[in-house]
Amino acid sequence: MSAPDYAFYTDSYRGTQLNREKFQRLVQRASERLAADTLGRSGQALGPAVQEKVQLCLCAMAEVLEQAEAGDDRLTGESLGSWKRSYAAPAGGGADAVGRAERLYLADTGLLYRGVRP
Repeated sequence: MSAPDYAFYTDSYRGTQLNREKFQRLVQRASERLAADTLGRSGQALGPAVQEKVQLCLCAMAEVLEQAEAGDDRLTGESLGSWKRSYAAPAGGGADAVGRAERLYLADTGLLYRGVRP
């Protein structure tokens, strides 16, 4: 299974948050994370419906990873007397948000199952 390309991100996922360069870098990181979380099953030959869900999931994960990276750069306020600095909380960034994206798209595919099958 190959990672989605930028055309899929903009056309099918309808993403606007990432430019081409960021998308290519972050979707690679998302693919590696998803492969680990699915015990390698996300890279196997999958049916077309599941394959599309995996690609949508990778797009969502790439956006979450970008938000997590940008978290420290979101300065919302600064004062000088009794110096104070405020940052915006990342909008759903971090590992928990990546897991939510995985569950949103892949919960019904069996790819996230970690137990033993009979």
